[in-house]
Amino acid sequence: MMNANATRACRPWPLVRWWWVVAAVVAATLVVGAAEPAAPPPGAGGPVAPGPVPGEVPPPVVEILPDGAARLGGITVDPRTRSVSFAGTLNAGLADVVLEVVIATPKGRLHEALLWADISPLTLQSCLYLLKLSNGPRLTDSTGRRGDVLDIDLEYTAADGKAVREPVENWIRDTRTGKRLQRLGWVFTGTTMRDGAFLAEVEGNICINYSVGSTILDSADPQAVEDTIHVLEPGRAEPKPGAPVRVILSVRGKAP
Repeated sequence: MMNANATRACRPWPLVRWWWVVAAVVAATLVVGAAEPAAPPPGAGGPVAPGPVPGEVPPPVVEILPDGAARLGGITVDPRTRSVSFAGTLNAGLADVVLEVVIATPKGRLHEALLWADISPLTLQSCLYLLKLSNGPRLTDSTGRRGDVLDIDLEYTAADGKAVREPVENWIRDTRTGKRLQRLGWVFTGTTMRDGAFLAEVEGNICINYSVGSTILDSADPQAVEDTIHVLEPGRAEPKPGAPVRVILSVRGKAP
């Protein structure tokens, strides 16, 4: 007879989690306002195939992991720790650059971004919904509404081979104080849409510290509309620019 531990090890994901995954896949593969086939030019023999739609997101690969987490399009969602994580790379050549973006995609403003990650912003937004988070304004509005807040950590392998995890703020200098950026968290604002396109996909923003543009995560600092207040924290020996890191987003201040 199978013992209790073996039964738990073989137990599939609860049905509700499967529904979350299905909902995320559906949300991430929606293309609103898809282009209609173009009219053929005079004398052409047939219709012209439509081109790519700005902001279109390919269907993510979905994988259910043995520990109960799910991986969608390179993003791991862990309902136990209420976190999501994905691979990223520290940018090089930022020593004298004002930082405006914390995490960009390859389509984004890499010349002023701390790091980049080859993931879909819209898929990330869907993954945050899986954790039952709500997006909203980055600052509390007149009704008391605001997007849920997350912390961002970077995990990397140090020169001695040990795994190190630090707040992303440890890489950012606040020019107003001359110190490392205060850990206020990052607000889940979510991407906006225009003409059927998801703008965070078009603009290549995942998390911004200069609060201009469409993004998934935005600064919680009321003064983030100033574009000169953040630079790279000087004097960091590791990890080196160009090094791989693991980006970890953890829910802050909201009960499961």
